[in-house]
Amino acid sequence: MNYRIVSLVPSLTAFMVAIGLSDHLVGISDFCAAPPGNEPPRIGGSRNPDLSAIAALAPDHILATRQECSAAELQALAPNCMISLLDIRCVADVAPQLTTLAAQFGAADRASQLGNQIAAAQATAVAAMAGRPPRRVLAFSSREPWIAIGGESYAADLLGVCGGLNIAERLGPRMPRAGLDVFMQYTPQVILLAGRPDPFSITDQARFRRFGDVAAVLARRIHICDGTLLFEYGFRTAEAIRNISSLIWRT
Repeated sequence: MNYRIVSLVPSLTAFMVAIGLSDHLVGISDFCAAPPGNEPPRIGGSRNPDLSAIAALAPDHILATRQECSAAELQALAPNCMISLLDIRCVADVAPQLTTLAAQFGAADRASQLGNQIAAAQATAVAAMAGRPPRRVLAFSSREPWIAIGGESYAADLLGVCGGLNIAERLGPRMPRAGLDVFMQYTPQVILLAGRPDPFSITDQARFRRFGDVAAVLARRIHICDGTLLFEYGFRTAEAIRNISSLIWRT
């Protein structure tokens, strides 16, 4: 079947590619990676897509998330279109919701191994903890201002699955902002510099040297990592669990 799919979410665009539907993507968000061999039109951000541009593409499927899009607004611009609004808030949501999504395109079999891959990675993460208490973690997604991963999100749950105690949750919102002095008062044992879309650098690591009495600095557990591992779910979830767990428990 010749589907016409618009994806407003980088994770869902990557998932469509992984299950063999890249040629059916006719529009993607400004933040999605272009599918190999296909450069669909860009239709704005996940939260503020260009609705007229989407309508002009005449999609029969639109992929989005409940956190960022209005089902009524999307349905109004494409009344005969299938609207898939995913609500992935934790690692446990990934396999069932994406397998259901794949089934809409007759590709459930291609997503069937996703749950097993994630379960195997989680088992490895549990073994890495080896009965030890969680390590206090700060994971930054940006600097100037410094923005950390807070609570109530897929990324926050992923940190917990990997053995991290996300101390930024104490600051309230999903992506709290503060100066480094405020964040470092919570004495992290591990700091992850997970820049997205702009990666961190060695220069950014050096900014923590003045906090020499903090465990993460003393133990040199300030790790630059791929920000997409923390934010993009799907077939990368198992990879993310393995990599983030390894960073958290690195001695």
